[in-house]
Amino acid sequence: MNKIVKILIIAVFSFVMFASSAVADECGSATQSQIPITTLVGTWSNELGSKLTINNEENGQISGYYETAVSQGGCAKGKFPLVGRTNLPLVGFVVSWTNELSKCNSVTTWSGQLQQNKLVTTWLLTLGTVPKNNWQSTYVNKDIFTKESLTK
Repeated sequence: MNKIVKILIIAVFSFVMFASSAVADECGSATQSQIPITTLVGTWSNELGSKLTINNEENGQISGYYETAVSQGGCAKGKFPLVGRTNLPLVGFVVSWTNELSKCNSVTTWSGQLQQNKLVTTWLLTLGTVPKNNWQSTYVNKDIFTKESLTK
């Protein structure tokens, strides 16, 4: 191997090692002073101010309600029932955007896991459409929820 190739290999290896350690530092690790969450029961807030309240967690089933802080077109008003399943640290739940105040013709599912006392999720929002518009019926994004008692 010539000298330039060796230098490039060393440079790439050094960059990968540096980037890996930076990611590990950013993610951090749990310290003994942090009390890990062992239940989902309680109120959680995401980065946009929406509230996830889990009232019951029993035998792997969860239930509660969701109150969104964002709503395209202003349709979703009030609290919406949610149901789901958990096998901590894994969790999944669903909200149908229908209640006594709203009928939004849509449903959202969240799937994720508890990581470092945060609920890190990916969601799918599906809107009712006519068949020719199915290609634009589902949106995907993420939410990170923090338990409110930990933020006060």
